[in-house]
Amino acid sequence: MNIKIIIKPLYGNGGANVFYSDDTDRNFGSIIENFMGLNNEPFIIQQFIPKVKEGDKRIILIDGEIVGAINRFPTRWGN
Repeated sequence: MNIKIIIKPLYGNGGANVFYSDDTDRNFGSIIENFMGLNNEPFIIQQFIPKVKEGDKRIILIDGEIVGAINRFPTRWGN
């Protein structure tokens, strides 16, 4: 099927310990084992969204009023 996924720590930041994989990756099991043994912290497996390369829009609100906005761009994936 070649489903592309991202595996990352729930409380991570800055792109640290983020893995790009797909359902045909022979290392998938090893990546999951690594996360399960890593301080027993929760992690996320989510479908890769190609358009994220265009930016992750975040709106900042205070008391329901827009006070700012950020368009964050991910690190390069090589794909």
